[in-house]
Amino acid sequence: MRHLGFVILVILICRLGIAQNPITAGQLPRVLDPRYVPTINSTTSALPIVANRNNSLYAGQNLDAYCEQTYRTFHTAAVNCADIQLTFSNFFESSSTDTLGTCSIVVSCSIEPTIGTTPILCYFGGSRSVTIAPGGTVTSNPIPIAFVAGTQFAIRTRVQHLSTDVFLAGMTGTPVTGTGTLAAGTYWYRISQIVNGVETGFGFDSNCTYDHSYQLSATGQIVLNWSQSANATGYRIYRGSASTTETLLASIGNGVTLTYTDDGSVTPSGAQPNFGWPTGLATNSSLGEGKNNGYPFGRDYTTGAFSIPSNNSVAYSPTAIRGRVMGTTRPRSMAWIGDSIAYGSLDSTSSPYGNDQNGYLYRVFTGHVGTLNLTKGGTTALTQALYSNHWGRYLELRGITDVICEFGTNDLGGSGRTATQLEADLQTIYAELKAHGIRVFQATLLPRGDYNFSQEGYRVAVNTWIRSNVASIDGYIEVANVLEVGQNTSVQLDGNFNLDLVHPNAVGHAAIAAARGLVKVSGSSYDWSYFYPN
Repeated sequence: MRHLGFVILVILICRLGIAQNPITAGQLPRVLDPRYVPTINSTTSALPIVANRNNSLYAGQNLDAYCEQTYRTFHTAAVNCADIQLTFSNFFESSSTDTLGTCSIVVSCSIEPTIGTTPILCYFGGSRSVTIAPGGTVTSNPIPIAFVAGTQFAIRTRVQHLSTDVFLAGMTGTPVTGTGTLAAGTYWYRISQIVNGVETGFGFDSNCTYDHSYQLSATGQIVLNWSQSANATGYRIYRGSASTTETLLASIGNGVTLTYTDDGSVTPSGAQPNFGWPTGLATNSSLGEGKNNGYPFGRDYTTGAFSIPSNNSVAYSPTAIRGRVMGTTRPRSMAWIGDSIAYGSLDSTSSPYGNDQNGYLYRVFTGHVGTLNLTKGGTTALTQALYSNHWGRYLELRGITDVICEFGTNDLGGSGRTATQLEADLQTIYAELKAHGIRVFQATLLPRGDYNFSQEGYRVAVNTWIRSNVASIDGYIEVANVLEVGQNTSVQLDGNFNLDLVHPNAVGHAAIAAARGLVKVSGSSYDWSYFYPN
């Protein structure tokens, strides 16, 4: 009986503990300091995507003349969710190919649970920051926040170069006329450090600025001096006529020579390396988004102690926002791959973020299911079918349950592919996605006003192939019928396309998003809610 009484007591304590500590949407779970919350497989997390924001793909690299920046971006919880994890990457898309970042970067972050509230700090293992090597992808510890679907929140992301130093804090440039052959004018300089033969980054000053300019009033020379870098075994000096345009002027083979005279005898040549970080998400100053350029150096803007100015920029931000979906037996998260039509080019009227582009897919899923937009204008099924071109995008698909593929229109257009060739490329994409356990849906191809007779014939043939499901995918999305006056007539629905006769306008995207029964699965028709969690 004593044993039975002890067991009952334990059960009562456990029940009382649960009753007193519920995790309800909008409240913080009662957890230990987040530094000591164990990571859930932090580099290969497969939790669902739980929040939305176009675009998830880094489209280029930061070229600003600063050693670090902190970005503030707004996002929307798509579902009731908790234990939020942020995924960051160090690759970007270039010429339809996923490309390694040019250097290691250091990332730290925080989340404002609602916009304007005190940020909650993120941790990676036991650290406030994480180093991401070129090509790397890292996911944070679970962050003790719970969201109600539809909640807008802000993420602050601080990104820094790994191997730089404040050795330009005391940099000076002394113009000297009457000696030397350097023509009168204003000259800009950058100095990088060499560590054991490897160029690791540009030096910067206390304002986190690389570039320094000096004006020569008449022909002469400019004498440069700087402080010593603790790690440098050499330096390289770059000169240009404007900030960020500098090219290689000279190299110094040791770490203790801290002066160089630019007398005009050397013509700069050789492009400077780019020690930037990937960027892709456009911020909207009118909403309060923006960035800080990292000065004074060392100030942590993720803590909330300092405000981040509002401005229009292109941000480094999470590639995915993951979490535990609450209150559903079938959590789902979506991704779409394709070109500028799926990206939502020329549809900007409904965005909660102002200058973000949307598209019918973004309109349909925002507030209902977590999404990743892995599209890029001008891309094709041909390039996507080459796994080596898109290894980064496949990394981002962890935790995704369903993918809508929208490729095809550019293949039949500028790429000159035939229907048979496009179908083969699409099947390669489908097989790769299905090998990852992802359900695949293909959108039918919209009519284009700039196709010639052969191209339009190929489009009709491919749509017939999609509808017959020869490729044995999980279903298709009948978008073409919404904006085509009769199936396979090649006649665009008037007033639904932009002047280029390729991209739907806001009216066209809204029409597709509002249409019923577009999801076709095993001979049955479903609304877009087919993809929503339940």
